[in-house]
Amino acid sequence: MVLSYINLLKGIITLAIVVFGIIWGSVSFIKSIRLRAKLLSYMGATMVCLGFIWAAIATDFLVVVITGTNLENPSGLLSILTWIWVPPTIGFSMYVDSNLIVPDKKKFLQAIAYIFFILGILWEIFIIFDTMNSFLFIEPESPNVDFYDDILAVGSPAGIIATIFFLFLLNFCGFGFLYRSFRSTGLLRKKFIYLTLTVFLTGGCGILDGLTSQGITLIFVRLGIFGGLFFWYLSIKEEHIRPTKVPGKEKIEVEESLFRLHKRPDRITEEEVTFHREKKICLICKGKIGGFNFICSNCEALYCIKCSEMLASTENACWVCNSPIDKSKPVDLYPSVEEKIDIEKYEKEKKEPKFN
Repeated sequence: MVLSYINLLKGIITLAIVVFGIIWGSVSFIKSIRLRAKLLSYMGATMVCLGFIWAAIATDFLVVVITGTNLENPSGLLSILTWIWVPPTIGFSMYVDSNLIVPDKKKFLQAIAYIFFILGILWEIFIIFDTMNSFLFIEPESPNVDFYDDILAVGSPAGIIATIFFLFLLNFCGFGFLYRSFRSTGLLRKKFIYLTLTVFLTGGCGILDGLTSQGITLIFVRLGIFGGLFFWYLSIKEEHIRPTKVPGKEKIEVEESLFRLHKRPDRITEEEVTFHREKKICLICKGKIGGFNFICSNCEALYCIKCSEMLASTENACWVCNSPIDKSKPVDLYPSVEEKIDIEKYEKEKKEPKFN
């Protein structure tokens, strides 16, 4: 006997969630190291952990397809290996989301971090030591032609904690990103809309997945989760703006990314500065500037107020000419890759003995 079309499709979608989450999350994490983008690293970790949530189920599916037998599930081990990844996924996600939604509310962020850390510890204790009461196990209806799944017991302590997790995630993060999209313009608005769809699809369908039994319904639920991952990818993916061609000049290509607004491009041309100033577009966030703005007194580069404040609180240097944004504070630039190489070369030459 072989897997039915429904079980085969459900298994393929589940495997796609695992593969996409782990691979794209790992790529994002590696890229964040090169770009020194802290939020991007946490977002990559979130995607990897999300992929691991369905890894045990996807492994059982692969084993059935390849060997024709199901994995053993002693004392609900597959459920433990599935749900143990929920707290780190929620934790990493909350860190990123809260920093994007309310970056200035430090005390609020600390309080949320402590609460979710405690709830995460309690969650792990309940699912490991009270496994049989935390889940309703769905063993394969037909051994070797179906694969394992489970349902979270809503009334159990683990079920109550999961409800708190997901309700806060949907309300704070989902509507928080929606609010930020209304307050933003240009590409940033589109990025926040993608993140809104990500939270509602992955969070909402994740809850339904934990409460849905085997059947065709689960296919649509996991398609929703995969759709959320795709919008997640779009929110992280760097886009390119190609302005209209300037006579006698090359086309200008500007990179845009929600998660590395602090990372200055390797080179900004005079044409880019002119284009952004004439079109009233912030050089950093690429948002349309309709009200107050900041113009560098040296090179006339245009920034929105929020991005100029962000620059003033970090490196305090104009992206174009390195002039201080806040003249009362010193400039604190990170050395570029080339500068690091020159510094290392200089230090090495200084230590080496010289022979005449």
